[in-house]
Amino acid sequence: MSDPSSDPSSLPPADPAQAPPPSTTVVPPSEPVEPPKPKLKEQLQSLPLDANLSKLIMLSYVGEQDEENRADGQGVAKFNDGHIYEGNWKTGMMHGKGKYTFSDGVTYAGQFTYNSITGVGVYTWNDKSTYSGDVKDGLRHGKGVFTAPDGKGMYDGEWVNGRREGEGTIYYNAEKTCYYQGQWKDNVRSGKGVAVYPSGNKYDGEWKANRKNGKGKMEWIDVNESYEGSWVDDKQSGYGIHVWLDGDVAHGDTARQLCNQYAGQWKAGVREGIGTFQYANGSEYHGAWSGNVKHGYGVFTYPDGHVYEGPFVNDRMPGREEGSRATEDVAPQLKLNISDLAEDESEEGKHQLKLIENLLLRYNSELKVVYKHYSGVTNGLGFGLGGEESTKKKNEVVFTMNMEQFRILCKECKLLDNSITFAMVNQIFYRMRRHHALYISSAWEDKETKQDDSGAVYYADQDENGMGVNDLERPLLFREFVEGLTRVAYHKYCIINKSVTVKTALRRVVEDHIRVYATQTGLNAFEDKMTEPKVKLGLTSNAGLLSAVFEKYAKKAEDGVMSKREFLIFVADASCFGNKKSYTPEEVMAFCEPSKPEHHHHHHAQFGVENGLDDGAIFKNLMLKAEFLEAVCRLANAYNTNMVPLQEKLKTYFVGVLGPLMDNFKQAGVGETKIFVTGLEGQKVVDKDIKKGLQRPPRRIL
Repeated sequence: MSDPSSDPSSLPPADPAQAPPPSTTVVPPSEPVEPPKPKLKEQLQSLPLDANLSKLIMLSYVGEQDEENRADGQGVAKFNDGHIYEGNWKTGMMHGKGKYTFSDGVTYAGQFTYNSITGVGVYTWNDKSTYSGDVKDGLRHGKGVFTAPDGKGMYDGEWVNGRREGEGTIYYNAEKTCYYQGQWKDNVRSGKGVAVYPSGNKYDGEWKANRKNGKGKMEWIDVNESYEGSWVDDKQSGYGIHVWLDGDVAHGDTARQLCNQYAGQWKAGVREGIGTFQYANGSEYHGAWSGNVKHGYGVFTYPDGHVYEGPFVNDRMPGREEGSRATEDVAPQLKLNISDLAEDESEEGKHQLKLIENLLLRYNSELKVVYKHYSGVTNGLGFGLGGEESTKKKNEVVFTMNMEQFRILCKECKLLDNSITFAMVNQIFYRMRRHHALYISSAWEDKETKQDDSGAVYYADQDENGMGVNDLERPLLFREFVEGLTRVAYHKYCIINKSVTVKTALRRVVEDHIRVYATQTGLNAFEDKMTEPKVKLGLTSNAGLLSAVFEKYAKKAEDGVMSKREFLIFVADASCFGNKKSYTPEEVMAFCEPSKPEHHHHHHAQFGVENGLDDGAIFKNLMLKAEFLEAVCRLANAYNTNMVPLQEKLKTYFVGVLGPLMDNFKQAGVGETKIFVTGLEGQKVVDKDIKKGLQRPPRRIL
């Protein structure tokens, strides 16, 4: 695999303005030496110059003079060394605006301060290059613009003693398409900056001594690759992530689910140390690398879930032909890693696992169609309030389904109810990922020759890729999708009724939910309305208000979840405003869920599922922020019974209820208010932790 960091355009062309201008401080040789005390400098510089001293260095002077025959006012002087000055004079010294022409043809036009080129002016060199800006003692100092001959290059920024230092931008061509913008030190790139090369490639990060050093991201536009991580002397070194981008792939294609990606250690531009390579087809290798190839101990996971753990030599598994798994069946397989569910290592347990895998093989083609369909869904509210982002991936590295699309699948297939919410589904998938990580981690721990600590900490700190448990943008590989469905089936049916096998539960999910409802449209007109562009626009324009409500009532708002108990309290508080319409707890819970499924083939009682209100435990269930937004849409629809579009109903609800509700919280108050919501038999739902020190309207009892 070639190393794209060897791109010949990785360094901009030579700076056309390396040499500083010639020394241009013009002071008669007999001028007194500057005293050491800085505070006297200006005072001494302004002392009148003896007329006889001026005659020592001037060939001629034509212009205005003072009473002592010193140049004063406008005048032109020619000096012994061939220099010429034309401009303002004061007590025998160049002072004010003027033009100085050096004997070699270089000119300066601008401000002078007591015989020193200090102020603001323009240098012009014989090759037509120019500098315009601040000058101190003849050197570029402060802010200024240097333009190369014929305008082919330009630097616009800060200078110190004639050299680039501070913030500045240098353009290396007339079109300004090749440039560096950022920090400089002693005339070289140093600090943070962005470089764009002639090829269009781009680096954004840290620099030192004109080279990429520190943290930064390089994008090779011409070869469609990127690297983000640590650099040393223009080469990847330390931890970094390299991605081989490929945007010309259909979302949901199970043969190419993501871009090739390596995340791990680098040295001198090659993969060296411990790292993880994720392949486009869903395979993954985690282990040792040397000289850019897999070498040492590692764990390789195939697209179907099978795992090889052991040594690698020069990118190969010893004793295995390339691209084959000699010990496995030729027929297609799916390998589930669900030992944490059954914890049965007996032959019977293995037999049951095999039956589940065989069942999934029967459904494999159907599940791929469903997977591909929902990978292209663009109408979920879990992608942010804007909705327009939808599944136009913010990061075009993956082409898989993500968790928001899986949430939409679960909702449309009526898999979610009081027994299992999507917040629970997120926890199920989190435990699945951790189970896989621990499996690989244990393989490392069992290895006699253990690698350095970086191999052990990878799965402790980086397997979540900086995403939270409830992050709906998380990608979902096809094998994870299949195993996740199996785990959802287990938690939905097997935990409630121990007599139900995983195979039976899985069949129920596929045949009574996915086959019946997946990819169907128009089954629920109101649910479709919530995803219309105008409705999303209404939510977007009120994103601040909705977030404020969510954060006020949800104790775990930072985790993106709200309990149904907290939602019940919110609805009770909201009923104090607008038309003061109140709802029973059953009605409030209905706002939290789409319509319930019809019964197909089996009865819920067979599986021990009860969807009605129980003793209050359901109020501990969590709902995601996306589900909160959907619930608000249903609440607004119930609030306004007029025959108007949903976006108008939302507007009415925001103005008449949510706005006044949040304004109420802005009123100053002292002490703690306890909110009581009643209506369940003998039960009081109390919220003691929110709405502290606030004046509140009278409670409306449900």
